[in-house]
Amino acid sequence: MIFLILGALALGIVVGMFFPFNADLISRILLLALLFLVGIDVGSNKKTLQTFRSYGWSILLIPFLTILGSLLGGVVVSLLTKHSLVEGVAVAAGMAYYTLSSIILTQAAGSELGVIAFLSNISREVLTIVLTPALVRLSKLAPVASGGATSMDTTLPVILKYTSKEIGLLSIVSGVVITLLVPVLVSFFAQFL
Repeated sequence: MIFLILGALALGIVVGMFFPFNADLISRILLLALLFLVGIDVGSNKKTLQTFRSYGWSILLIPFLTILGSLLGGVVVSLLTKHSLVEGVAVAAGMAYYTLSSIILTQAAGSELGVIAFLSNISREVLTIVLTPALVRLSKLAPVASGGATSMDTTLPVILKYTSKEIGLLSIVSGVVITLLVPVLVSFFAQFL
């Protein structure tokens, strides 16, 4: 699977060099198609829907624990680097939503922190894709937490491949909640920079 992902990326680079596409539009269409197919798959499996309903409000524990773990990770990194506690937590609050968090932090604190946020958050996404086969050995939910905001979109296919439909559904919910909270959290911490 990893070779397929890397091969698809390489092929995309080559095609993009010779044929300019509106990659944002195409990726949105493909993402919507993927989510539509996941929805069909989940909707056609009554057991999956019953399992999902049985979680109730506890389904929100996954995204909130992911957020808490990410912010604590930002604290640890700030203690190990030259960056302040607020900078570490602000970068970690991006939770793989690199496009938005890097822009907010560039505007608030300058290009250095914006680049750090971009690299940190894109690394989180790429590492989730590459390490999911190993992460599922720790816990089926580990790649969901690792993916952060991307667990509803770009990391979802690999999460589905190595877990189950139920975990895929939890992954979508977690990604949506985190995606909604990232702008609030990053903006909150950015005001103290």
